Amino acid sequence: MINGKHWPATAKIVICASLLFSSSTAMAVTEQQQMEDLKKYFTQSIVADQLVDISMSSGNITALFIEQRTASPQGAILIIPDTEQSPMSPELLEQVRNYLPDVGWSTLAIPLPDPASLPIPARQLSPAPQPFNYNPDQTEQMYERIRAGIDFLQQRNIFNLVLIGFGSGADWSAAYMSEQLTQENNEGYGLIMVNPQTPRNIPVPDLPRNLSTLTIPVLDIYFDQAQADTVRAKQRKAAVARAESKRNKPINAYLQILHPTAASRFADGPDRLTRSIWGWLKTNLGGKQLKAGKATQ
Repeated sequence: MINGKHWPATAKIVICASLLFSSSTAMAVTEQQQMEDLKKYFTQSIVADQLVDISMSSGNITALFIEQRTASPQGAILIIPDTEQSPMSPELLEQVRNYLPDVGWSTLAIPLPDPASLPIPARQLSPAPQPFNYNPDQTEQMYERIRAGIDFLQQRNIFNLVLIGFGSGADWSAAYMSEQLTQENNEGYGLIMVNPQTPRNIPVPDLPRNLSTLTIPVLDIYFDQAQADTVRAKQRKAAVARAESKRNKPINAYLQILHPTAASRFADGPDRLTRSIWGWLKTNLGGKQLKAGKATQ
């Protein structure tokens, strides 16, 4: 169920109906209504010119797209917020979304499915031991959104792509890339995780394990809001280090940094988080020109 505080207050998204239905059809209707309400709000807001509809096999999603505004395009950023947030959330990434086009990066922000609308895993009396409580239907719905965002950008001949996942969106981004990318088709891809959080009630494969399989540049930004955040950050970093040790060479350009909770903002220019992301992009992925044949999903 979507936490209303993450959505713009004036949007008045109607979500309570999802509690009244249990069938997949009712859930699909609720999800569709949320998309229609979100589109209506965006149409009447200052971001109306950024509004795009992205088609999927299961329906359309409402997203926000800003094309880069320079003579030297660098690529595109696909922003994947938490599962309880709109494309305009979180506020921490709103400046990233609006500023990066000024330095050559187009941005596309998409919503993930409402957790309340996802299918509930069937109960098993004697389930076989599994390393992860992994539900294919839930996972495919999450992946469909990410895949649709990548397709949207590649249809515009943008093949230098970086996923920025916030909260549980970081977990889903890493899981998607771990499953979909190989050393043969990963050129031009990068991953930025901001405050990774395990999705509530929607288990996904282990994030440290997924990171250890990636062979692309990864920026792992974590906050020091709680001790658990620091513990999880150490687990992720250790998993990558173990994988590199086994292969006897670095498997990716992995960088983990702590973003202070009370980070400073700048009156003239991007804030600290945006500067960190922009600097990392320039160092690891900026300016690459890829042909369509070299970038796949």
